[in-house]
Amino acid sequence: MSGIPTQSAHFDNSTGPGDPTATAYVSYASAISPALGTLENIAQAAILGVLATYDVELQAGGAIFDNTKTDYAARLGSDLYTYGSALSGLDAASGMLAYLSPLNPAAPRAVGNPTAMAKMRTLLTHTGKINVPTIAMGATADPITPAGNVQWLADRAAEQLTASRAAAKAAYLTSGSYTKPASNFMTIWQKTPAKYSKYTATGSPDTTPAGANGTGHCNTTTKQYLAIADLAYAAANTGQLVVGGKLLTTLRKAGGLSYDPGFKASLLKFYN
Repeated sequence: MSGIPTQSAHFDNSTGPGDPTATAYVSYASAISPALGTLENIAQAAILGVLATYDVELQAGGAIFDNTKTDYAARLGSDLYTYGSALSGLDAASGMLAYLSPLNPAAPRAVGNPTAMAKMRTLLTHTGKINVPTIAMGATADPITPAGNVQWLADRAAEQLTASRAAAKAAYLTSGSYTKPASNFMTIWQKTPAKYSKYTATGSPDTTPAGANGTGHCNTTTKQYLAIADLAYAAANTGQLVVGGKLLTTLRKAGGLSYDPGFKASLLKFYN
């Protein structure tokens, strides 16, 4: 419901145990794998959620979470069919959502402290305004800081670039001088492999291998860190982001990194 990914360290949403042509294989890959991936991710996300909430409550002076008006059915939307298995099946999930309806006075709700909630909003403000060359690295299946966080910044940077281009065009019409605006923001993605789930001889998920690229939190290799550091160093010295062949070569040598302007991660539900 919060928007964490269905792909996780060991569940790729595309493979299952046994014969790939079997109905059971297809059902597992399309329904069970996303459910298990969600559960594996929730285990990590919940830990941070509890600790981070407690930390902010200490700073804000009270409860900062309030779901008295949250419509969970609307928030889940069509994702019900993806997460249904993780919620004990569609019938059980639908029943749970009905119970959690804002129209049900018996539904458990957490009431926030208005003063603390107002204080929380003053602790940090995100504007999305990029003033210097900035490189963000995001893992497409990170359960702690989901890709939607980076995507929000990328969207703001795109809006900023569009506004800069409009201003440059207006200046050209007035003065005859045109300076092409350049983006100050770049997203480097750690994308997951197409297939990476492993299974034992009995068909059970094998969760012993290390998490796949693009999954987990800070699951980054030394080569990947150094590649981003090199790109950031070059941008700091020139005042411009590295583009073209040098960028692609740097990412290729690091492995597991990609620059894809056409890729767009799903925003967190918070932003919708």
